[in-house]
Amino acid sequence: MSLDDPTKPELENRLAIGWRKFWALKKSLLNRSVSRNKRLRLFGTTVGSSVLYGSHAWTPRADEIRQIRTTQNRMLRRICQISKGAEEPWIDWIKRATHQSRQLAQAANLRDWVEEQARRKYQWAG
Repeated sequence: MSLDDPTKPELENRLAIGWRKFWALKKSLLNRSVSRNKRLRLFGTTVGSSVLYGSHAWTPRADEIRQIRTTQNRMLRRICQISKGAEEPWIDWIKRATHQSRQLAQAANLRDWVEEQARRKYQWAG
């Protein structure tokens, strides 16, 4: 527990728990024989719920919000498995893969973790 910044250690812990849950479900989340929609829904109900547990008490700063988004984007790109073109620069591929992964996640009714955290905080505050 940190008296200086109580959100940072909790956020780092929740993201680490999210990665552990992601890797524990690796065979299901990255299995191409299962539909992408089902894998994304599994991701949202397991990993997303693990990361956002207790998030109503967070007050994240801009860099922490970026960290949450970055983590979710990395996981979504792995699940969606969008391939890189032969001559495509890495930066262009990351942008394209992130954009497509986000669209697929939105189509599967997955919520953005930052927006969901803000919604939970708002509901908790009443």
